[in-house]
Amino acid sequence: MNAASCPVNIGPRGIARRRTAGWIALAFGVLAVAALMFFGYPANFRILAFGPFFVGALGVFQAQAKTCVRFERTGARDLDDGRGAVAITDEAELDTLARQARSVFVKSYALAIALTAIAWFLPARGE
Repeated sequence: MNAASCPVNIGPRGIARRRTAGWIALAFGVLAVAALMFFGYPANFRILAFGPFFVGALGVFQAQAKTCVRFERTGARDLDDGRGAVAITDEAELDTLARQARSVFVKSYALAIALTAIAWFLPARGE
């Protein structure tokens, strides 16, 4: 199955909302790390950036995959057609969406761990 034929469970507004929220959360994580470094906090405090990094990555990767992990868990989709969340009954589609959601989670965790590790090893102000 190629990318063009992969099922989606969110529409254009949902994709845009997740992408925007994702980039904002990633930017917040970077700003938090920069502030902690600027004010000379020990590297241990930078682990707090994992949260915004994970949330940001989750938003960006959900938008990229056109797959909401929460909708996948409930077996639903919202394609912005005015009907709201609608149940998905096709088992093959549900299986594909489950694989896409797992991929979103794995990539989100990996990116959040990588960004947190980079933040951890950056020198603080005055080091």
